[in-house]
Amino acid sequence: MRRDLQARDKRAVPLPAVLSAGMAALVVAMGIGRFAYTPILPLMQAGEGFSESVAGVVAAANYLGYFLAALFAAFFSWENRRIGWLRIHLCLNLLTTGGMGWVSGTVWWVLIRFLSGWSSGVVFVLASSVVLERLAAERRNGWAGMFYSGVGLGIALSGLLVPELASLFGWRGAWWGLMFVGAVLGVLIWYGLRDEHAADLRAMGRDPVIREPAVHQHADRENINERDAKSRDSAYHTRLPSVSRTSRFRWLVAAYGCEGLGYIVSGTFLVAVVMDLPRMEAYGTWSWVLVGLAAAPSTLIWSWLAERRGYVPVLIWAYLLQAVGVVLPVLSSHPALVLLGAILFGGTFMGITTLALTVGRLLCEHEGNRAVGQLTAAYGLGQIIGPAAAGMVADWTGGYVFPLLISSVVLLSGMGMLVAVRQR
Repeated sequence: MRRDLQARDKRAVPLPAVLSAGMAALVVAMGIGRFAYTPILPLMQAGEGFSESVAGVVAAANYLGYFLAALFAAFFSWENRRIGWLRIHLCLNLLTTGGMGWVSGTVWWVLIRFLSGWSSGVVFVLASSVVLERLAAERRNGWAGMFYSGVGLGIALSGLLVPELASLFGWRGAWWGLMFVGAVLGVLIWYGLRDEHAADLRAMGRDPVIREPAVHQHADRENINERDAKSRDSAYHTRLPSVSRTSRFRWLVAAYGCEGLGYIVSGTFLVAVVMDLPRMEAYGTWSWVLVGLAAAPSTLIWSWLAERRGYVPVLIWAYLLQAVGVVLPVLSSHPALVLLGAILFGGTFMGITTLALTVGRLLCEHEGNRAVGQLTAAYGLGQIIGPAAAGMVADWTGGYVFPLLISSVVLLSGMGMLVAVRQR
């Protein structure tokens, strides 16, 4: 028996490899598959000559696919097939990334970006499930922040690679090059993420704490460990209202919908906005690199602040900083301020999700899954509406000034709604 357990232990992939593979999955599916459209968009527009309205519709198709994948994952029983499904959707994600460089025309782009969003959502859910299960089994839940840094690292990587690839092969080659990079990372993902981890760990008496896929934890980094949230619940009740929780939760849902609508305009058009500013073309992709680098550690930083200052007050500050970051390119074209805006945006959009989902679970402590589902739905709808509406406004007004101003106002409105969540 002892030899059998030792053999199983040797077969188990080391935890650092599992964590690295999970991060790589987020780099490929989220940082590249979902967000590489942002730095490539200006190059596509220069080459194909399509409008901001078309750009917004293509982006909205991706967010619709991601949103539907999140809903699908909440009702589909993965059982012992999650690694197979993860690998299928990882391959689909890589093909759709390369596929953007193989076709032309709005209809094809919409279809491919929809499938890319769908595959990104499924990979995010299943990779989260596998990695969080292993971290829980090894009593390393605190390492989850490193796992989710993969989104930010992927964004930064795409920002670094796109201009180099485009200078050699054009915008189509940028998509193909990113597909190749994703395929290389896919080797690590294939090795590190395996379903037999759970069985081996149970056989060794280290039963994973998390037994279900992380289907309640979506949207670019939309994850909160329910067990950890409940264990911290009593410590934070003093920082949340004890009466009218239902009313305050409704305000939170509305505020989180404003976040989805407000952040995604910069999340789609930021590089195009920066390149459209006087003497700022060279800073376009660098602004996206800064977004990724700021996003990578953001969930850890915001969670640390919330534990010391309270979730809702810190969440209010995050909304304010993001609203300022979104509008800075409108207020000034000075490189320092424009890049500061990128840092403020990147440093808040993932942190806001972590904080908002935590507050939602605390307000609905006995219905945490329902709370996250409603918050995710509001956020997802905002993401779908935002790019399409912003693209049309940009066409009507001849630039991105009004879309960014509206986005900032929406975020400030969400911040005001959070005041109602905070009130006793």
